[in-house]
Amino acid sequence: MQATVEDEFDGESRHSGLSPASPQWQKAQACQATNGCVELAPLSSGIAGARDSVLGDASPILFLDQKTFRDFLSHTKQGVYDLP
Repeated sequence: MQATVEDEFDGESRHSGLSPASPQWQKAQACQATNGCVELAPLSSGIAGARDSVLGDASPILFLDQKTFRDFLSHTKQGVYDLP
């Protein structure tokens, strides 16, 4: 499964079994003082969600499988996504 932005149809997620309204969204402890962070949550077996903490429940959700999620975390720790 590739990382995809949530598709919506009549307000319902097209990803069966995934409920973005109920997950326990978390952000890094370093971000607790600010709202400008990525929030992560487990959504179903082997699938994680990522969203913009500023938008909260209004944020689109990026769905990541286990490999993509591990790669994302590894790249983040390496600074791949850091702004210049």
